[in-house]
Amino acid sequence: MNHRFFGNIVLTFLIVSLLGGCFGGRSAKTHFYLLGESTGSAPFQQNNAATGEKIIGVGPVEVAEYLDRPQIVTRSGQNEIHFAEYDRWAEPIKDGFARVMAANLSNLLGTEQVAPFPWRSSTILDYQVTIKVVRFDGEPGGSTSLVALWSLYGRENREILKWNKFTGTEICEKKDFESLVAAKNRLIEKFSAEVAGVIRSDAASLP
Repeated sequence: MNHRFFGNIVLTFLIVSLLGGCFGGRSAKTHFYLLGESTGSAPFQQNNAATGEKIIGVGPVEVAEYLDRPQIVTRSGQNEIHFAEYDRWAEPIKDGFARVMAANLSNLLGTEQVAPFPWRSSTILDYQVTIKVVRFDGEPGGSTSLVALWSLYGRENREILKWNKFTGTEICEKKDFESLVAAKNRLIEKFSAEVAGVIRSDAASLP
């Protein structure tokens, strides 16, 4: 057999094998995550006479543009961010954030009358919490941070009762995205507690 011919056969076989590995191999599996409310077995706060009958709206929730995407955002260093292609949110992050805040506030304030935005146009709210999430990222195996600007409106002429900035940090227990999302849940829980405290205090001061 001609050596050149034999060499061409071997070369062709290698090229086909490489192409098969590139195009015929299995792709990485995509994982989807949801933000979750507090998993405490009992409510944080028993039914409170001051807040139990109040109707509370949560939202709208705005998020920084770099967060408003399906991929979970991670951060390495102060200014470098990454988008996790195979670890994604199962719903828009602003919707998940509002849903969890509403559930946590319901638990904290002992009322079922808490609704995430949007609500019916006929609904008359006693309180409305608007939120702008400035930062909500971290690193698996490191820490994750939440920075949010929030306002609390009262029923009377939509008066602003409180404007504040929440800043919190949680450590991720393991170097995986499940741990990262769990740390984010704990941050929303802390944020919810801050907002609930202001609502509870204002409601108690009313005649």
